Amino acid sequence: MTDHCGTCTACIDECPTGAILEPYLVDSNRCISYLTIELRGSIPVASRPGIGDWVFGCDVCQEVCPWNRKVEPTSDADFLDNGSLKDRDLSDLVRLDEETFRDRFAGSPLDRPRRAGLVRNALIVAANTGDGSALDAAGEALSDPEPVVRETAAWALGQGRAGGRRRRAIERSLKSEKEPSVRSAMERALDGDR
Repeated sequence: MTDHCGTCTACIDECPTGAILEPYLVDSNRCISYLTIELRGSIPVASRPGIGDWVFGCDVCQEVCPWNRKVEPTSDADFLDNGSLKDRDLSDLVRLDEETFRDRFAGSPLDRPRRAGLVRNALIVAANTGDGSALDAAGEALSDPEPVVRETAAWALGQGRAGGRRRRAIERSLKSEKEPSVRSAMERALDGDR
C-alpha cells in the first residue's frame, strides 16, 4: 500500500469530534458515522454534543481529502440521494413510527440504524440545535416502545429548560417507566443535570 497522504492532515484537522487520532487511526467511539449508523443502543451522553446536527453519518473526512476532489461524481443510482429526507423536518423524524420508517427507508442506507437509531439521532440533533418543534415531539417520544428512544428523549428534554409542558410530560412518563436507564435519564432531566 502506498502512502498518498504525505504531510496532509486535512481529515485529522477537520474531523468534528477528533475521531481521527493520527494518519490511518480512527477511534470509532468518537466517529459520528459509527455513532449514528452502526452503534446499536444508546449513544454515550458525553458523545452527544459532538454529533452536532448530523442525523445520519458524517463525510467531513471524505469531503476535505484532496484525493477525493479528483474523483468524478457517480451516476450510479445506488449512490445518489433518493430524496427520502427531502422536505422532512426534524420533528417528522422524532415522530417516525415503524410503518412509516419501513415505507420510506426500506432498502436505503437510512435503514441501517433501524427506526430506533434514526429517531435517537434526531432527538440528539434536536437537543444540540434547540429545535423547538422537535423538542415538543420529544415529549411524545417518551412513550415510544423502544427504551433507547425514551432514554434519549428524556435526555434531549433535559438539555434545555424542561419547564411547563415538557416537564409535565417527563413527570407523567416517569410514573409508569420500568426501564432503569430510562428512569435515570428522566430523573436527571427533571433535576436539570446535564
